[in-house]
Amino acid sequence: MTGILMYSKEDHCYAITDRKGRLQKLIRAGQQLYVYLCEVWVPVILQYSANLGNWYFKYLPGIEVAGCKAMIKES
Repeated sequence: MTGILMYSKEDHCYAITDRKGRLQKLIRAGQQLYVYLCEVWVPVILQYSANLGNWYFKYLPGIEVAGCKAMIKES
C-alpha cells in the first residue's frame, strides 16, 4: 500500500492517504514503514515525542513526516 502521510486529528496518529486525501491505513507510533527519499525507499520507524509534542522518523529526525510518500508492505 502506497500513499501520502497525513495527520489524522480524529485518530491522533498519522495515516496513509490516497491522492484525494481519503484515509487508507492508520500508522501508529513504533510502526515500521518505508518513505520515498531521493528516489529510494528507506525503511523508517514512526515515533512520537511527548516532550516535543511532535512526530518524527527514528534516526531521521530532520525529515518532515507530513506529506511524505510512504509505503507499508502488507503480509
